[in-house]
Amino acid sequence: MQEPDILLIYQLGKVGSSTVYATLKQIYGSERLIHLHFLSDRFKRRAAGLAKYEWHLGQIKRVERLRNENPSSRIKIISLVREPIGRNVSDLFQNPQNYLEKGESLGSTHVDKLIRIYKQKNSYGYTLNWFDNEFRPYTGVDVYQHSFDHSQGFAIFSQQEFDILIIKMESLNSCYKRAFSEFLNLELTELTISNESNSKDTSQLSKQLKSRIRFSEDELSEAYSSKYAQHFYRDDISLLTKKWLKL
Repeated sequence: MQEPDILLIYQLGKVGSSTVYATLKQIYGSERLIHLHFLSDRFKRRAAGLAKYEWHLGQIKRVERLRNENPSSRIKIISLVREPIGRNVSDLFQNPQNYLEKGESLGSTHVDKLIRIYKQKNSYGYTLNWFDNEFRPYTGVDVYQHSFDHSQGFAIFSQQEFDILIIKMESLNSCYKRAFSEFLNLELTELTISNESNSKDTSQLSKQLKSRIRFSEDELSEAYSSKYAQHFYRDDISLLTKKWLKL
């Protein structure tokens, strides 16, 4: 096993990256392994001086310091993706403050009201445009110009100083051994599960909402006709549509 120069777990939120980070941290430590969602100049301008982004800005500074101190290092990026409706529904339970009114809490809100609130406030913009708005401005890499192997659930490619592994979250359990062997020359026997929603107090409410929420054909089209969904989930869209469609 060769230790990577700089290893970034860099992706949008709610895609299973905490498990990947927890697994690799046990092996590599945290000096050259950094977990973050933002690196672009666009984000830094938006977040400057705002306390709620302090952690994110601190992670960005860590990456900048490592790159300045190691200018010839290869940068290995692991980025996960998740089907957009499932990701956004999970975001409601991770970030309820973005959906609920002041003083409201998940535990005191009926599932039917949560569904109404979610549909009123949900936007797919962050999920569907993350690679174009965040990843490409920082790396210069357009992931949509690189093929994605749907049968194995991951893709590996290199461009400029970056080596990139993209994993479909839904395939993580079945493909992680091969993916990390090919990308990091690392033989893993198991993943360290972290931030699993079933362990949280709201898990029962989350299950209820996911079993009851359904979407119109127009709502599904917005999510699944997107460049993001067509590139990473082309072979799954029929089943996903069946799962979420309002009958």
